[in-house]
Amino acid sequence: MIRTLAFILLTLSSAAVPTAETAAAQRPAEHPFETPDFSRNAFGNPFPKLNRDERREFFVGNSFFKLAWVQTGATTTARDGLGPTFNAVSCSGCHLLDGRGMGAAREGHAHVSLLFRLDGAEEQYGSQLNPFAVASVSGEAQPFIKFETESGVFPDGEAYELRRPIFNLINWMFGEPPKNTRVSARVANQLIGLGLLEDIPAAEIEAMADPEDKDQDGISGRPAYVLDLRTGAMVLGRFGWKAEQPTVEQQNAAAFNGDMGLTSALFPNENCPSVQLACQAAPKGNAIEVDDHILSRVTMYMRSLAVPVRRKLPDDNGQKTFTRIGCANCHRPGYTLDGVAVFPYTDLLLHDMGPGLADKSVGGDLLATEWRTPPLWGVGLIQTVNNHQNLMHDGRARGVQEAILWHDGESARAKNAYLQLNKAERQGLIDFVNSL
Repeated sequence: MIRTLAFILLTLSSAAVPTAETAAAQRPAEHPFETPDFSRNAFGNPFPKLNRDERREFFVGNSFFKLAWVQTGATTTARDGLGPTFNAVSCSGCHLLDGRGMGAAREGHAHVSLLFRLDGAEEQYGSQLNPFAVASVSGEAQPFIKFETESGVFPDGEAYELRRPIFNLINWMFGEPPKNTRVSARVANQLIGLGLLEDIPAAEIEAMADPEDKDQDGISGRPAYVLDLRTGAMVLGRFGWKAEQPTVEQQNAAAFNGDMGLTSALFPNENCPSVQLACQAAPKGNAIEVDDHILSRVTMYMRSLAVPVRRKLPDDNGQKTFTRIGCANCHRPGYTLDGVAVFPYTDLLLHDMGPGLADKSVGGDLLATEWRTPPLWGVGLIQTVNNHQNLMHDGRARGVQEAILWHDGESARAKNAYLQLNKAERQGLIDFVNSL
């Protein structure tokens, strides 16, 4: 497994925990993990301190990341094995320019960057819906989106509107799934800083957990523990909207398998439930389609994506408001790695976000309400890179303010405090988040 020198050297420093207020002071003049690029390519830069050999490996990984896979039997055997069912044909198909997918952007057919996890329909459809398929095989179902809107007014009279997506999965090709099947919509997120999140010591993340809310602050984040397929151990989950993967490598291998139907040493089985006979009979590629050579280079690439440096604001009132109303209680600003402060604005814990953001069952009932706190770095550049700012796990929020107003459950206190801010305070907080 290839790991860059930067990651080998990363260790927890004894320095104080970086906060939003100390962020500027704790950033070195030449940050080893940040880039000053604010262009459309802002999310695709390597760590500045990579050496020549590491940069070469980075760009090899980038080429595999952009590679479009084809079905078995095509003349291009180096990249065959797609499917038999799939959601996308390349990593960049969902993460355009290493950025964020469209999600629930508009009514109609769901964008390819919005996938649907299934829990309870494994015998018919596996654990992820694959709408597309290679020749002679049928896709599993078709997701469509419509919207309901909710309107509200701030105390100062300014109106706002929230957009709630309604997902309708139709044309189930292998029978209707059980009514209690949980459907979880999840949009592809921006990829910057993943290697830094992987290197935050597990003990530091676990120390922030308070699953029984013993301090009675209304926040009871809990760590997710998942199986590390390389070691066979149960370890801290860090990646994915439910923190379901422990490492960048396993997250990548799971995406190759779930999104593109590609096998690897970690996920050696095709996505073909027993009832999908055409899928079972379809020609397969190599027994391992994404070999360790490809997987390691894509993983090195994604571990080494730099974080755009925070943009400067005329004052720090917005970040003070962010801390004062409680946003930083879950969106922890910073960590110190090898003596260098990094600022992802996440605690990587699962939090109950209330019924408004809950997964649904096929029958329409509310189910799981927990989501991992998403990192906020780069949020303000999604518009530049991907030409939208659709936030939250399914892309429902059209910008920072709508995302805040969707918060509930453990974050209700912070949301309610935001509702009481005046217009200038609200704008200051939004500008601060968009500067990260």
